[in-house]
Amino acid sequence: VDVSSKCCCCCCCCCVCCPRDWGPAFAHAGVTGPVQLLGFNRATLIGALVHQQAIKSSSSSSSTFLLHVTAHLLVPEAGDGGLLTVHLPDLKIQQQQQVSLTAVTVAGNPLQALTNMTLEIPAGKVELWQSRGLLQPGSKPVMYHVIVSFEPSPPTPSETATADSEGPYQLDIAPAAADAAASGVDRRPSSSSSSSSSS
Repeated sequence: VDVSSKCCCCCCCCCVCCPRDWGPAFAHAGVTGPVQLLGFNRATLIGALVHQQAIKSSSSSSSTFLLHVTAHLLVPEAGDGGLLTVHLPDLKIQQQQQVSLTAVTVAGNPLQALTNMTLEIPAGKVELWQSRGLLQPGSKPVMYHVIVSFEPSPPTPSETATADSEGPYQLDIAPAAADAAASGVDRRPSSSSSSSSSS
């Protein structure tokens, strides 16, 4: 429930005549989409977190953005592996990494795994996000899609994985406002989901 526009009734009586909004802002919590019963015998991408870091060079005026991506997967008890891909189509940047996954407990949930990838993006290739009031008239804040996908390794002859239970699985992280960057993640596994992240 969004209560950011409500007044805090436990404040002193001066809040009644105060022109400012004294209400607390609580982040949304709870189930954000349809509930599914998901069976898997190969690693399955279920979520991703994107964190940005600006690195300034001491020897020059140039700088670099590091894009840290943490992929969250369901993993069979015996483990699995595959190809993790991070793609920024607006910047024509793509990076791939072979990952080996071991099933562990994540936040109290068994048979899961976290794996990380870092991309270096020259600051000259991106436009910084700016809030309302700082933008030139007629311009809009610039945001960039980040697509995270995972494709399990081809099964060996001894494996009995069915074709419809295998990847690739993809998450497209939708652009979000600066105060909620990386929060719009579609956590449903899909072969072509849609979503992005801001710079």
